Amino acid sequence: VVKQHPLDNGLARWDRQTRAAAAGSGRVVFLDGGALGEILARARGVVTVNSTVGLAALAEGVAVHALGAAIYGRVGLTHDGTLDGFWHGAPPPDALRVAAFLRHIRPAPVRGSFDGHGARIGAEAIARRLAGADAAPRDGVAGRGA
Repeated sequence: VVKQHPLDNGLARWDRQTRAAAAGSGRVVFLDGGALGEILARARGVVTVNSTVGLAALAEGVAVHALGAAIYGRVGLTHDGTLDGFWHGAPPPDALRVAAFLRHIRPAPVRGSFDGHGARIGAEAIARRLAGADAAPRDGVAGRGA
């Protein structure tokens, strides 16, 4: 399953790129939306560049392979082998390390992105957090379900 980011500006047409890359495989589904919690409940693994989806997957005990420089890209949290190795049976994250990590970063994540409309959403969320008007989420994952 490839799920489009809810704040994506639509310029890249990820739906077309995903379908073209997966042509003929019969194994790839592109979703423009959907409840992340429901998707993760059925997932055995998540591949991400650097997203709060990785945090949500870790919180659910789902194996994660981070392609980018994610703050959660640590031994015991994410798969540290090759992407090919990940597809062939990455173990779930270490539950104790995940719990400790999420407690440590609990106040950090906010909903938003680095460009377009998402940058405004992120800047407003950070301003609310700094003003003390926006408490950190209890589960340590901002934007969950987005």
